[in-house]
Amino acid sequence: MPLRTHIKPDVSRVVTALTGQFNVIKDEDKSEVHLREGTIGYAAHHLILEVGDDYPAGCGQHIGQRFEVQVKTVLQHAWAEFEHDIRYKSSGDVNPAINRAFTLASGLIELADDQFVTIHTEMSRESQSTAPVNTLVHGTEELTAKELTSMLVAELPENPRSRREHYQWLVELMAAVGITTVDEANRLLTEADWDALTERMGYRFIAGHVRILDDLLLSKFGQDYIDKTASLSDASREGKLKYRLNKLCPADG
Repeated sequence: MPLRTHIKPDVSRVVTALTGQFNVIKDEDKSEVHLREGTIGYAAHHLILEVGDDYPAGCGQHIGQRFEVQVKTVLQHAWAEFEHDIRYKSSGDVNPAINRAFTLASGLIELADDQFVTIHTEMSRESQSTAPVNTLVHGTEELTAKELTSMLVAELPENPRSRREHYQWLVELMAAVGITTVDEANRLLTEADWDALTERMGYRFIAGHVRILDDLLLSKFGQDYIDKTASLSDASREGKLKYRLNKLCPADG
């Protein structure tokens, strides 16, 4: 199953999302292989995943089934499709000149992908520089999704952002355990030991804002958090939270 993104950082975000939801049987980053070996060529992130007991919504009937996902940029995908048609569907040996041309094209695509990242970064900076000044004042003001988003971006700038509507869900999760003001949320985030949480959860990739804050609340409130928030998502949420709580607080710990 090919999944395509516009820029390379989004490849990592997709991989993070998938590996956080399914059991990882095989994980191979072709671009990392090329970097280690000093070569140029096909660059994609290949995953073989399995639907486990801690399955996402809608996968309950597929426990134990495995599937392959190839995550790549649209440029990488175009190169791979064309290369496959020429090399693997050819009836005979491929002319060395063609092989060389593919290698050169792969290098150019790598450069183009890097330029797309540069463009995206510069556009984001311009957008931030022209945006209204954040007038967030920590205090007893009611916590909103917009304020929570700003706080998480400031506290966890390296963690992937989540979809806009998911931050409203986080506000509801926090309200369920009594965190309803900007001041309370700020205290929770600034006092958190994010490194310790990450180590306990053993994330394979950088966790997104929703996942890591959900885990922080779970670690802080334990079973009470499960009881109060299990109904705020699909029917599988309670089981997933119990599984993750066991990782945070193992029985033998």
